[in-house]
Amino acid sequence: MSKSGKRKTNKKKNLNSSSNGSFKVFVSELLEAMDLLKLPEEHFNLSRENLRLMYETGICMKNPVRGNDFIQPIEVRTLGRILKRYYRRRKFPVGGARLTLMQIGKLCSLFRWEGISQSKKSEKDPALEKVIKEIEELIYKDYCNFWLECCFNLMAFSSNPSKKYYSFEFNCDIVENGAPKLVFYLSVSAYPAREYGFTLGGIYRPAYRLGYGSLGGQLEWVNISRDQVKDHYKGEKQEIEVFIQSHALHRIKERLDYFNDILLNYWIFWNTIKLKGIQSYKDYLLIPFEVFDIKVGYFAATILDEKLLIRSFLFLTHSSTPEGDKLKELTGLGKYDVSYWRIDRYSTFMGLKEKEYPHLKELFSQAGLQDLFKLREFGHSRDKLLANPFDELMAFLERGRKAEVVQEKEWMDFLEFA
Repeated sequence: MSKSGKRKTNKKKNLNSSSNGSFKVFVSELLEAMDLLKLPEEHFNLSRENLRLMYETGICMKNPVRGNDFIQPIEVRTLGRILKRYYRRRKFPVGGARLTLMQIGKLCSLFRWEGISQSKKSEKDPALEKVIKEIEELIYKDYCNFWLECCFNLMAFSSNPSKKYYSFEFNCDIVENGAPKLVFYLSVSAYPAREYGFTLGGIYRPAYRLGYGSLGGQLEWVNISRDQVKDHYKGEKQEIEVFIQSHALHRIKERLDYFNDILLNYWIFWNTIKLKGIQSYKDYLLIPFEVFDIKVGYFAATILDEKLLIRSFLFLTHSSTPEGDKLKELTGLGKYDVSYWRIDRYSTFMGLKEKEYPHLKELFSQAGLQDLFKLREFGHSRDKLLANPFDELMAFLERGRKAEVVQEKEWMDFLEFA
């Protein structure tokens, strides 16, 4: 100890210790991946020198950085944490096994730098060669696409039209530092919601401009062409801005009651990034809304102040939809009957056992509502989506928005239980 009573530390030693610890983890995870594919270790030269080379030139995922001033550092770290969990959990079928991208990346380093041991070249195993080829194709063709998918999904889960949008700027590069190393870079930006007020019947109606984050780090606003709305628009604009009323967001939450706020963000994102299939019905423009590729309802919109305003969300059985009117014609069920029997809620169809009600299914089929009976098949898909830590993420971000200062202890507590 020094005269001041403080213990001296050997920073260089600690640095080497940390590096050795990471190296040991790399080797352990590499061997685990080889075991999953039943790759015999004797086919490879796994000397310490070779393993160290694989470790030092392996794929590197840099921590995200702030892309603009609208996002807080704590949000960047949280989103980065979520992406890394994707990296460690998302699996692909390879060689009869399912491997994470992290495992595939380590195997790529193995095959790239070592290959099959020279002493074994004459004894090539066709099955082994096939596995190696599969991994090489996946890593070079689909690895970047995987990260693009992850970024888009995370933007979808996190962005909320009434609060904030997120966007990512994604890049990768080959860094030459003695040996080539594939490095992924990511910056995260945030953009506050843009509120706009409409007056309907003398009453102020708050609404929000619809947009979505891009993978170039920018925010893109949703527009539709005048050709999509036909006679509903008499102005001169070729592109019309799109807004969503707060009432519509409330109706989505009420009628798609099987999903939490995070998954509702997800479905809103994918149903508004590109508006299509718009039809005119009863003075409204109906925009289809799909969940798991099944149409479950419509956005009901009108043109107001030279803008397209989404005023409400109608479940498919609603009397103001073509399918709902057909159901009313067949059954006599009116607007209030539909609400009373709760057949205007997603959760009702998740609990419906169609074999017990064949006549009901037949009526729904005649009204064009037969696909609603398929929703029950996708219960596991919702659970799979919820297996990701987005509830914790959004709760954490909400606390961050309300607090002037986010304590480091809270961040560490979050990571501990993430």
